[in-house]
Amino acid sequence: MLCTVMLVGELHAAPLRCPPLPGGTAALAARDAEARLAFIRARLRHDAHRARQWSLGFGTSYSLIAAGSIAYGSAVRDRGTKADIYTGGAGALVGLGLLTLSPLTVVRDHDMLEAHVASAGPGVDRCRLLAIAETMLVRDAKNEAFGRGWFTHTGNAVLGVATLLVLGLGFHHWSAGTINAVSSIAIGELMINLQPRGLIRDLRAYRAGDLRAPRRPLRRWRRPARR
Repeated sequence: MLCTVMLVGELHAAPLRCPPLPGGTAALAARDAEARLAFIRARLRHDAHRARQWSLGFGTSYSLIAAGSIAYGSAVRDRGTKADIYTGGAGALVGLGLLTLSPLTVVRDHDMLEAHVASAGPGVDRCRLLAIAETMLVRDAKNEAFGRGWFTHTGNAVLGVATLLVLGLGFHHWSAGTINAVSSIAIGELMINLQPRGLIRDLRAYRAGDLRAPRRPLRRWRRPARR
């Protein structure tokens, strides 16, 4: 009997309400704190996984390009050709360095949040834990937005133009410089446009109190008409 009463009491316990983060709506404040925390954890986990794949893919590509340039350049006798190859390899090293020294913050924040949740005891302030998660969500969404913003695109273009000027002005290899510059900019733009950006949308939905998991667009396959 006592167990039944306790179970009924837990089922009818009032959900925990926590203040919304800056920019949050009343709909968000009305949502249960545990549901809000679960949403943030799920979205950080999703984008952290994508960020790791993205970093690994482009990091491996840049590493192979740089290593190949060094190996091929060391075997070439012509000084001008060697400069063309090494300049392309240097651009790959810059891309690799950016991925290594400035990774997307969601990878680190996801691990930190899970550590906070795992170490939280039964008496922990859940609203404070939620506030930590919200801080990470905002920070990581801003980080993704910056990675796809105008400053990043401009920096990528500047690096390509620098490659052109080094080979053009330094060695009068304008054709090779143009090829290197175009290749550098194209690969950089591909990396920028493939960078994860889901948290930008997730933060907007979260502030509105929409804690549903984002739906993937369904592809509609049309059967060929029978004649």
